[in-house]
Amino acid sequence: MRRLGAIALALFHGANAVFMLLDPRGWLSFVVGRAIEGPLPGAHFIADVGWAFLASAFGFLLFALKPSQWGAAAAGAAFPLLHALMHGADMAQGHANRLGFDLALITAPALLGLLVAWPARTRD
Repeated sequence: MRRLGAIALALFHGANAVFMLLDPRGWLSFVVGRAIEGPLPGAHFIADVGWAFLASAFGFLLFALKPSQWGAAAAGAAFPLLHALMHGADMAQGHANRLGFDLALITAPALLGLLVAWPARTRD
């Protein structure tokens, strides 16, 4: 099950990363929930975050291909989890504009990543 979760997260974070890197305006419009007109704000920042999600996808993919590489899953889970914690802090301060969006597309994948990356108990 952990491998299937890792594959799902690799695809999810990888698709998000590709969307961010190839169509930052379209990605931002999707996130904001409306078309973005005029100069694109934060294009460099969107690309930076896209690369972080791509690195996460590769970590989960490596773990899915070679489950002994627990560190790859932990590395893959780190950014999405920290990102979700930041959004959680925003929500706690009343700054959540799209609560359902944040919970479904940010928090849930981060928690799944934590479950996938959590070290399995082994018998000694």
